[in-house]
Amino acid sequence: MDQDFADKIGSNIAAWIGASLCLTTCGGNILTPCLLSFLGPKKTLLLAVLPMFTTQWAIILLARPFAAVWIILVGRGVAGFALGITLGVVPSYIIDISSPENQGLLALGPQLMFSLGLLFVYVLGALVSWWWLSLVCLALQLPMLALLLLIPDSPHSLVIKGRKEQSKEAIYWLSQSQSVAEQRLDKLLEDFHLSQKKEGQNPHSILPLLKKPSNWKPLCVSISILVALQLCGVGPLVFFSIKFFRDAKSCVDASLSSIIVSAISLVTVILVCLLGGKFSRRKLMLVSQFGLTTCLFSMALYFLLGDLNMANGIRWLPLLILVLYFILFNIGLSSYVWVITAEILPNEIRDAVIPFAILVSSVLWFLVTF
Repeated sequence: MDQDFADKIGSNIAAWIGASLCLTTCGGNILTPCLLSFLGPKKTLLLAVLPMFTTQWAIILLARPFAAVWIILVGRGVAGFALGITLGVVPSYIIDISSPENQGLLALGPQLMFSLGLLFVYVLGALVSWWWLSLVCLALQLPMLALLLLIPDSPHSLVIKGRKEQSKEAIYWLSQSQSVAEQRLDKLLEDFHLSQKKEGQNPHSILPLLKKPSNWKPLCVSISILVALQLCGVGPLVFFSIKFFRDAKSCVDASLSSIIVSAISLVTVILVCLLGGKFSRRKLMLVSQFGLTTCLFSMALYFLLGDLNMANGIRWLPLLILVLYFILFNIGLSSYVWVITAEILPNEIRDAVIPFAILVSSVLWFLVTF
C-alpha cells in the first residue's frame, strides 16, 4: 500500500473497504429479478455485470493520482452491485444450460474460478503494487467480454419469453445434437405450459407459487444453507487474511501464508470436482460444517492463549488452522451450496427466488465482515 494511503486507512476505513462490497451486493440482489425478466441471463451479464466490473477497476485506478480513499470505496461499491447480480444469475444459468448428468460437476465451476482467482490475486499482489494489480484485472475484462459473446442464452429463459426457435438453437449449440435439442425443448415447453395451466396467471407472478409446499420448502432449505455459508465467517478470512496472520503473530510471513492457504484451497476444489460425485453431498456438508466449527473454536482458543502470553510456542498454528478451515470449507459448504441451491429449486420459481435467498445471505455477509 502506498504511504499516502497507509496513513489514511485506519482499521475502521479498512473494515469499510472490505464490507462496502458486501453491502452493495444486496442492491445487486434486489435488481437481479428485474434484469433477468427484462434482459435474460446472458444480456444481464453482458450489459450490466461486465460494465460494472470494468467501471469499478477503472475507478480504483483513479484513486492513486487523486490519493483519495473514498474513490476506492466507490469502486468497491460498484463491484458489490455487479457481484450481487452475478450471484443471482450464474448458478441458475449453469443449471439451465447443463445436461442433468453434468449439472453437479458444472455447478462447481464458480467455486473453482473463485479459488483460482483468489490465488492469482494473492500471488500477483505479493509481487506488484495494488495499482498494477487493479490494472491487470481491468485488462482481464476483455477476454471476459469475448467469452460472454460466445455463450448462448438460457434455453429456459428464452422459452419464458416465447422465443422457441432461439431456445432450440441454444440447446443445439450446447449439445451439438438435433434430437437432444428437440427433446429438451419439448420438456421445457411442457413444464412451462403446465406451470401456467396450474396457476392460471402471469408466469412472472411469484407469490402465489410460494404457497405450494413443493416450492417454499426448497426455498427455506436454500436460505438455511446460504445463512450457514456466511455464519461460518469466511468473508473476513478472505478479505483480511493477511491481517489475520499478522494479528495472530504467525511465524510464517503473512503474504506467504495467504498464498499457501489459497493454493491448498484451489487443490481441494479441483479434487472435489474430480471425486465429489463418489460421496454423499449430505455427508460432505455435515463433515464440512462440523469441521469448520472445530476450526473456529480452535482459532478462538489460540487468540485467547495469545492474550494470556501462552501461545509463543505454537505460532505455526494459525497457518495450520486456516489451511484445515479452507479444506473443510471447500469439500462441502462452499462447493455444494450453489449446486444444492440451484438444483432443489423448481424451474418455475428458481430465477425469481435465488436473488432473494442470496439477498438474505448478502445481508449476513455484510454484518459478519464489518
